[in-house]
Amino acid sequence: MRDTVVVKFIPPEKWYKRAKWELMEDYTSVNQEVNVPAGFITDGASIPMFFRWIFSPTGKYFGAAIVHDYILVKEWNWQKANDQFDQEMKALGVKKWRRLLILSAVKIWGWIQTKILRKQESVLAKYNKHLLGEK
Repeated sequence: MRDTVVVKFIPPEKWYKRAKWELMEDYTSVNQEVNVPAGFITDGASIPMFFRWIFSPTGKYFGAAIVHDYILVKEWNWQKANDQFDQEMKALGVKKWRRLLILSAVKIWGWIQTKILRKQESVLAKYNKHLLGEK
């Protein structure tokens, strides 16, 4: 099991923005299914500011968050990303209550993001039809 992630800290541009981390070495998921290459940039676990006193973006689940972000960037597959995230957290020894809470928050956030994206795509499609003179 791998519990060390080698990253370079990238400070946020503004105080209210999220910090980022650049992967300095490849990171392979515990089940060997996902290999995240060096150079990949992540915000770690996307924890809202007011919950960071409980959950750090770079907690014990940092490797799991990197794998989750990578799957979303490469495949935009929420189900695969969430399943892998859960497996990674379990393998990294994240307590069950914490894993369930984090995974629930991730699923809710994913649902919201998907709804927003679909709405934007719908508005864009209508606008494009308007530009093309279609009804």
